Amino acid sequence: MAAAKKILDADGLRYLIQQLVTMMEQHIDVRLVSDIDESSTSTEIPTALSVYNFVLGVIGDIAGVRFEVVDDELPEVGEGNVIYLKKAEESATAYTMYIYYNDEWTELGLASLNLDNYWSFDDLSPMTNSEIQGIIDEIIGEE
Repeated sequence: MAAAKKILDADGLRYLIQQLVTMMEQHIDVRLVSDIDESSTSTEIPTALSVYNFVLGVIGDIAGVRFEVVDDELPEVGEGNVIYLKKAEESATAYTMYIYYNDEWTELGLASLNLDNYWSFDDLSPMTNSEIQGIIDEIIGEE
C-alpha cells in the first residue's frame, strides 16, 4: 500500500511559523513588527499574529465567504465576503474571479475546475512536528 500523502494542517503551520520566527531571531538582523501596512519595509518581519490579522482583514471571515456567479456585468457595488465569478471569454469552463475591496473591484485571476487526478482529503494525513522539523533542518543544512 502506498504511503499516505502529507498535508500541512493548522497545527503544523503554527509550529512551522514558530520555528521560523525563532530561527530568524537567532540568525537574521531584522525587526519583528506587529502590524502590516503601506509603511512596512523589507527589513521588517511581521509576526504570525500580524499576518493573520492582515489576511483576515483582507478576506474577512473565511467561513462566511461565498461564491456568486454573475451573468454579464459585475454589480456596481459588491458585497463583503463574496468572490464573484464572471464567465471568461476565452474558455467555456473558466471564470474570472473578483472581489470588492476598498470600494473598488479587484481581479483575483482565472479559475477553471478540473479535479481529475487530484488527491482527496482521505489520501492525506497531517505532517508531524518532527517531519516539519526534518524539512527545516534539511533546508538549513543541520542534522
